[in-house]
Amino acid sequence: YNNEPGEVLYETMFVWNEFLTRGISNHLKNTLWTVTLVYGFFKQASFSVSGRSFKLLLIARRSCHYEPAKRLIAFDYGV
Repeated sequence: YNNEPGEVLYETMFVWNEFLTRGISNHLKNTLWTVTLVYGFFKQASFSVSGRSFKLLLIARRSCHYEPAKRLIAFDYGV
């Protein structure tokens, strides 16, 4: 691949350490020297339907700009 100075090879919306690496990336003008951290999930499953084999692939990424959904947990301390 070709990484020209100043070229961004990823969507910064999903990069969790973009703020921490911004200074060195701007100074070096090259993203090859930084590690991009993307928070997400990857799952591949194989299955068969009517004798035909399939593979299902799920890729999910979490944005660093939006707060995740909250889970409400109710604790009942009464006995």
